[in-house]
Amino acid sequence: MKTFCVVFAAGVAASASSFADCREPTGKGFLLKGETALQVDKGLEWRRCAMGMHWSQKKGACLGEPLGLGLEEAKLEAEKLGNGWRLPSAEEFDNIFMESCSGPKIDTIVFPGIEVSDFGDGAEFWTTTPISLPRMYYYFNVTHGYVDAHSAGFSLSSLLVRNHQ
Repeated sequence: MKTFCVVFAAGVAASASSFADCREPTGKGFLLKGETALQVDKGLEWRRCAMGMHWSQKKGACLGEPLGLGLEEAKLEAEKLGNGWRLPSAEEFDNIFMESCSGPKIDTIVFPGIEVSDFGDGAEFWTTTPISLPRMYYYFNVTHGYVDAHSAGFSLSSLLVRNHQ
């Protein structure tokens, strides 16, 4: 099992994966099936679009506007979808976070259009992993390539995951 590691420096956090060699998006390790991507080695199925957006098979892209939601609101929206969809843990998100050579720090072949989730500070995505401060949770900024924490009421984007069925 991979251990999730966060290093705090000057008020900014970075995951262990963010120190890896730079890579270009390839889609490697994922089986892409329209709106979902199976992360084969982890047994996880990801929705390819940020919550609020939808997959267009015709365009092969995510369309619409991403939702900025507080953590509890995002959890409720995931529950409404049913079928085991949920917000990822920090460890799960860390497995899709990458040090790209340019652009978003996530594989944009697997997660196209992720940059539209930038509400001003970069495309930031919730995890359900708390830090030691009350009601504070890790989030990943895929625009600038760091991990930090926000209070649960702050509005961020969400990617959804479920265990492969």
